[in-house]
Amino acid sequence: MAESIVATERTLIVLLIVISTVAIAVRRIRLPYTVALVLSGLAIAIFQPFPRFALTSDVILSIFIPPIVFNAAFHLDLDELRDNVGPILVLAVVGVVISTLIIGGIISLGAGLPLTIALTFAALISATDPVAVIAVFRELGVPRRLSHIVEGESLFNDGTSIVLFEILLISLVLGRFDFLPSLSSFFFVTVGGMVLGTGVGFVISQLLRRIDDYLVEITLTSITAYGTYIVAEEIGISGVIAVVLAGVIIGNYGARIGMSPTTRIVLVHFWEYATFIADSFIFLLIGLAVDVPLLMKNLPLIAWAIGAVLVGRAAVIYGLGTPLNHFTGRLSAQWRHVLFWGGLRGAIALALALALPAAVGNWRNPLRAMTFGVVLFTLLVQGTTIQWLLGRLGLSSQLPRRKEYELARARLYATQAAWRRIRQLSQDGVLSPSVWNELNAEYHMTEEQLSNEIHTLYEEREELRREEMLAARSDALRAERIALQDLLRQGLLSEGTYRELVGEVDRRREALRDGT
Repeated sequence: MAESIVATERTLIVLLIVISTVAIAVRRIRLPYTVALVLSGLAIAIFQPFPRFALTSDVILSIFIPPIVFNAAFHLDLDELRDNVGPILVLAVVGVVISTLIIGGIISLGAGLPLTIALTFAALISATDPVAVIAVFRELGVPRRLSHIVEGESLFNDGTSIVLFEILLISLVLGRFDFLPSLSSFFFVTVGGMVLGTGVGFVISQLLRRIDDYLVEITLTSITAYGTYIVAEEIGISGVIAVVLAGVIIGNYGARIGMSPTTRIVLVHFWEYATFIADSFIFLLIGLAVDVPLLMKNLPLIAWAIGAVLVGRAAVIYGLGTPLNHFTGRLSAQWRHVLFWGGLRGAIALALALALPAAVGNWRNPLRAMTFGVVLFTLLVQGTTIQWLLGRLGLSSQLPRRKEYELARARLYATQAAWRRIRQLSQDGVLSPSVWNELNAEYHMTEEQLSNEIHTLYEEREELRREEMLAARSDALRAERIALQDLLRQGLLSEGTYRELVGEVDRRREALRDGT
């Protein structure tokens, strides 16, 4: 017993060393972190310096997925979600269903798999995992709304794919597909997850409001992430959707009414680290778990699967995205190209493939090989070329002059914050007059230099000023909306007046987005 614990500890330490080494190395090489982890895992699996780690569905879904999903949902701005809810839900719900039908049909007709088996595979492979893509987005300064759509689609289509997979799996076991019972089951599992997550989110938010201890508040959010998922799965509803809703409410409502600035900072750093560790282990273990002989044996099936996934993704993005753009003007052709090529597959797909029961029969290993093949292709091919695509489409903000502008703005903000701090120290009597005078002159000189630099950039690139103005107006309108919500909660505003004023704010925000 003691020996097995020590052996597990050794393995974990080695994996953490690999994770740290890769994280340091990718700063010097142009390779997405998650891709580098998968390649490192593959290398370790080939040389086998220690026993192969048994990657299971429970490990992925019960240990790694809850913190990743909660953290992403916690940072999902409710106003941004409301603005983009149309494209997100169409892609995450309708898109998953269409993708499942197309992928399943192609694989059944082309590769010769039974239709029920092919549809089951199609459902599990329809869940997107854009971790590598989002990392590139943040590095290159891709438009925020595009990033929000990609993240939102991934969060919600994970739940949709899992529910659809479970329904098809039950049909496979029973040997028949009953449309109405399956449809009602789909709505029960989905809506049930939404109701549970919403309830938990509001309850925890009220508890956070009554507590001012960041250690306890971190513990409560940890209970929320894992507890909500476990309870949801135990009662037969969607754990992922429940965690998403709980995270969104705590991040937008609980953080505002119940967290001090210190708690928010600590909480953000805690969940950032938890997500980093979970993501790192998942992608490293993906590489470790790859069975190369199994992949080689099923290469024709893997090729069909990759082709079907690309066709299905294209049909969803271009088939649904084009009319969405026509009616909303929010999914340009450039964005559709990014959404198509950025539809990577990852942890959810692998977890569902590993969860395939014996009822699948002799198709279980081929389906797992197909899943690993698709995941590796999307990570190693699409994940490494998305940056090139963004550059070709002109969606990267890290052009030379824009980069200079962002650096100047950030330095100006930091300089002003530093000046306010030393002014406070001077007013509190901590600094002597001579030190204050010297520092004050130094920071004012730096501020003036940076302001002149920004002014010069404004004259050279008018769009920089327009973008800053747009962002400032958008933030101001968001502040108006929050102020109205506070007045309503305090009983200083009637429901009718609140709805009228919020409607005015929302119309101004809509006009701002449309450029009118």
